[in-house]
Order: sequence, then C-alpha cells, then structure tokens
Amino acid sequence: MTAPEMEAEAIVRAGMIIRGYARDCARLGFDGTILPMWSAFDQANAQQFRDAVQLRSEAYRRNYPDDPYAEQRATNAVVASRQITEMPREECVVLLDLVGSFNDWNAFMRHVRTTKLGQVKTAFKLCPRQRGGGAAR
Repeated sequence: MTAPEMEAEAIVRAGMIIRGYARDCARLGFDGTILPMWSAFDQANAQQFRDAVQLRSEAYRRNYPDDPYAEQRATNAVVASRQITEMPREECVVLLDLVGSFNDWNAFMRHVRTTKLGQVKTAFKLCPRQRGGGAAR
C-alpha cells in the first residue's frame, strides 16, 4: 500500500472499532451516549470517511485483483478481533473520553495515527511507489 492508502486503512479501521465498541457499551448498558456522539461526528465528517473508504477499496482491488473478497475479509477480521474478549466498563469510560475529544477531523486523525502504528503498519508493507500500482509487497 502507499502511504495515503495506509492512512485510509487506518481511518476506516479506527471508525469500525470505535463504532463497534460504542455499540457494545450501549448493548451492555454501560453507556448509551457514545454511539450517538460517534454517529454525529461520523455524519459531520462523512466526506472524509467516504474518501478513505474509496481509497482503501481501490488499494484492495489493485493489490488483490484475483480476490474480490480481500477487502471484506480484512473488514471482518477487524470487527471480529475485538469481539473475542468481554467488554469491561472501563473501556466505555475511556471510549467516552476519546470520542468526546473529537472536536474536529484533526483530533480524530491524532487517534488514527495510533491505529496506523498499532495495526496497519504491522499488517501491510509500504509500497515504495507513491502513486500505487503493482502488487503489495
């Protein structure tokens, strides 16, 4: 993946994880305010999220041309990986603070950098070509 594609992957992953945890917090009765807060942020920044999803999709199609399900498998792995543990109440407290700190896109991007470092850079290699093309390395 190129650097912009890796960033797009991190944006999409961060969003999926936050939404999933927010749903768990509400479902388990810990905190039902996080999901509406996240949804409001998501809607306010819909174009940035759409752009990230599109760039991510293009990268998967280019890097896995013979596998139309590669992107969906990656999505499933992100969503399923956080469902293997019991959701502690403390996670909801932390998530409420985190989502509450997203007063603009730049604040969210500071969080995305942790996702990029912790997940994306370990799962994907940076393509030496900045404009993409060719198979993933």
